[in-house]
Parts: sequence; structure tokens; C-alpha cells
Amino acid sequence: MARKKKKERPPKKPIGRRVGESIDAIGFIGKTAVERPHELPRHAEGMLRRWFRNVWAVRGGGLYAVGFGVTFLYLEVLEIITDDIPTLFTINLMSGELIEYIISFIIDTFMNFLTALMWPVFIVMFAPPWGAIGLGVAFVAFNRFLKEPVERWLEHEPESTLDASDPDPN
Repeated sequence: MARKKKKERPPKKPIGRRVGESIDAIGFIGKTAVERPHELPRHAEGMLRRWFRNVWAVRGGGLYAVGFGVTFLYLEVLEIITDDIPTLFTINLMSGELIEYIISFIIDTFMNFLTALMWPVFIVMFAPPWGAIGLGVAFVAFNRFLKEPVERWLEHEPESTLDASDPDPN
């Protein structure tokens, strides 16, 4: 029996370069939000697509990957709205509160990551046995009807999306 040949991947960039590029992209989004807020949705959509493309590849490219991505985004947005934004307005930036906030944010993000990994468990526990039945039906229906449109969306790269390496589009 012949083994399936794995796809050749390009070599990974060093961690320092990847972190630097992420910081540059976040800075670019922040600058766009301040200087040209009307362009923000277009840039944010491109960043979301790149992030989800990575989630899709790492999590197996199916309903589990979609569930993980949606759950993680939901938990992070909920965390930011209910906890982080109010906290940012009340902390003293010159004290240890800022360091405490950063550490708390990292821990909360990690906990959201772990919770998102377990999203099928929450669906099954939601309404036994219907949660398990619904999850089974969703896995079958997703592969049959939704997997191809999601893959097309991931492959599509809008020409109008600006790259973070382009500092001034004008």
C-alpha cells in the first residue's frame, strides 16, 4: 500500500519575523482606523480571512475548524466588550495594573483557546441527546453542502485588499 505524499510546505519564517509582521499588521490596522476609518472593514476582512485560513489548515479543514474559529472569535469579542474595554478605562497606566492587565489578557485568551477546542462537547451537553444528533447531522451536512463554499472563500483574495507592507496606498 503506497503512502500518500505530503504537500511540500514552504519553510516557516522565524518566530521573530512572524511576530514583527503581526505587530506591523496590527499597527497598520490601527493607523487605518484613525486616518481612513471607511477602509477598515476591507482590511479587517483580509486579516480575518488569513487568520481563518491558518485555523482551517491546523484544525483539519472541516466543521471542527469552523466551530473552533467561530467559538474562539465569539469568546474573544465577548471578553473584550465585557471585560477588557471597561478595564482599560479604569487602570492606571503608570502602575503595575497595566502589567497585571496584560498578563490577565494573555491568560484569558489561552482559556478561550482551550474552551474553543472543546466546542463540540458544549453542543452535545446543551440538549442531550439532541445535541449529539444535531452535531452528527451538522458534520454530514457541512461536508456535503458548505465545505466547498468555505474553501472558495478562503482561496479568494480580493485584489483591493491592501497589504500591511504597503504603508501608503495613495
